[in-house]
Amino acid sequence: MPGETPVEISVVAVRDLKEKKVIRNPSVQLPVSNAVQVGNRLYVSGVLGIDANRTVPKEPRQQVIELIRQMREVLGKAGMQLRNMAYIHVYVDSGIPVKLLGRLLTEVLPSEAALSVIETAALPMGAHIEISGIASKDAKREGVCNSIGDTIYCPGAGGTIEQALKRISESMTNARTDIGHVVITNVFIDDIQNFEAMNKVYAGAFGRSAPARVTLQSTPKADELTLAPSTNSPPPKRDSPRVQITTIAVR
Repeated sequence: MPGETPVEISVVAVRDLKEKKVIRNPSVQLPVSNAVQVGNRLYVSGVLGIDANRTVPKEPRQQVIELIRQMREVLGKAGMQLRNMAYIHVYVDSGIPVKLLGRLLTEVLPSEAALSVIETAALPMGAHIEISGIASKDAKREGVCNSIGDTIYCPGAGGTIEQALKRISESMTNARTDIGHVVITNVFIDDIQNFEAMNKVYAGAFGRSAPARVTLQSTPKADELTLAPSTNSPPPKRDSPRVQITTIAVR
């Protein structure tokens, strides 16, 4: 993380606590709420690919099956289903090959979701996959993004920092808003040593209307970030770090 800090925390809050409903799943004994419902949105806590005995199944497919089972239980308590997932972050470590993960997730997660896959160095309790996100029965597809009311949730835009910001701007246009309406970003960077170089380009895109932000290097070597985006793409320049940026915006 930037500045060698050991921990970084971002939050979503609600003013009226009467609107906050905590969802708990008795089969998962962890010191967190499994989800929190506020109005028409359900904020789903990170669900790990472990079984009821807190054991990590040997087969990646079984890990995903256990995770999805838990997600269905949590969503069901809020009267929702997997198809109501609008914004999804999938965290994986090297224990699950990315190509295999892609096949597994397309079998179980809704294709309409604004989905991002983030490679990580490690996950809690020895798990190799974790999924968190936001669900709503009122989600509407807008380009690659989903809207819930006037809030826009967009999946990771990858490439060099310039390419990612261009894709974010295009996504905002398709969602009938603009990049100046982005309220928070998660920036997953290829190397934290490129933090200042990334900032120079990033600042030019947002200026004084810069959104709230989380920045981190996801793994020591994140292949999805360090590889050129296509076979015809030149390798990134030193002053063009590779990133994946997820965004939330308002109209």
